[in-house]
Amino acid sequence: MASSLVLVGCSALSSKGRDAPELIDEYGCGYGFHVGSADQTAGLFLDYNDWDAAGSDDLSPDLAGEEWTAELRFGADLFANWCDDVLEPDEPEPVVDEVWLVSGRIEVDTLPEGMCGGAATATLSDVTARSDEGGTISLGDMEVGNDAWGCFAG
Repeated sequence: MASSLVLVGCSALSSKGRDAPELIDEYGCGYGFHVGSADQTAGLFLDYNDWDAAGSDDLSPDLAGEEWTAELRFGADLFANWCDDVLEPDEPEPVVDEVWLVSGRIEVDTLPEGMCGGAATATLSDVTARSDEGGTISLGDMEVGNDAWGCFAG
């Protein structure tokens, strides 16, 4: 797990009273970008769905489109056993209490050569999360990374 500072835009309250989470820890693995709060109670999960195209320089910039699954999740231990296919006794498991759909733009800045083991970076802009109840949280603009693009547990 890599840790880095992620720049988050305005920390406005949502219309339902939830603050924008401070997303500071990056979790590499898979075809996407995953950033969580230090206590793992909030996480931004951006997963690219077309694995065949995930190595190309032509990834869709629309987080709300079909190419990306983009969610802001709230719960506990959201990144427990991240990119690990062996669950040991007494290890926590992720608990998801809420899922907010995310919209905005993503510009993938760098992708590694090959299918596994390199770093990818992206710039997010105008990122907004929306709950089923109509709440919104502005996450603004941020830089994200995945130091294990294309790698999976197993």
